[in-house]
Amino acid sequence: NSLETYVFPKIGRSLPHEISVDDVLSVLQQPHLRRDKRLPLWDAVPETASRVRMRIETIIAAAKSKALGSANPEIKALWKDHHNPAKWEDGLQHWLGKKGKKFKGNFAAMAFADVPAFVQELQTKTDYSAKALMLTIFCATRTSETLNATWDEFDLDATVWTIPAERMKAGVEHRVPLSSAAITLLRGLHRFAGNPYVFPGAKRNQPLSNMAMLEMLRGMRDGLTVHGFRSAFR
Repeated sequence: NSLETYVFPKIGRSLPHEISVDDVLSVLQQPHLRRDKRLPLWDAVPETASRVRMRIETIIAAAKSKALGSANPEIKALWKDHHNPAKWEDGLQHWLGKKGKKFKGNFAAMAFADVPAFVQELQTKTDYSAKALMLTIFCATRTSETLNATWDEFDLDATVWTIPAERMKAGVEHRVPLSSAAITLLRGLHRFAGNPYVFPGAKRNQPLSNMAMLEMLRGMRDGLTVHGFRSAFR
């Protein structure tokens, strides 16, 4: 089935509330062989890709509905302000065209030479979405890896960030070397008592919204994706 073929290999290990717009794009823009040509899934088999998007949207919506009906206040708070990343109107329309006719490219990335100036621009901003985007750039991590980072994963003296296996797409623990710029950024962040997240959200004991960095980037450089920065460093 389409979930097993296209979705599970990409985001099957992610919890529903962890899935971001970039994650959904990784599914819809994955390479697909058609007539001896490798095209993005959205272009190669648009009807299938459209159904895949709708199935992801439905699954996440169902998870949210169940969570909001939970008696557990922490679970309800986790989903209260959640935006469905697979919903067409919540971001995907900026990166995909109907039935693949206006496809904008595979994770639009900033040219590597332009990244330093962009980081300098980010450094003038004080909100946590900007700080989260900076760490994502410094460490070439995925959106969910950054937003769900907790302070206990970092050893600043040893300059390493250890992302546990359960948070990694491949299900394997990942150790990220921290540059001096990343260390300086992290040391300058305020730690909120009782909140384990490096980038806290508006709700108590919750991380930033999964749309936070994308909205920040969209306001600064329309047309780019957060995931595109990983491509810029390849």
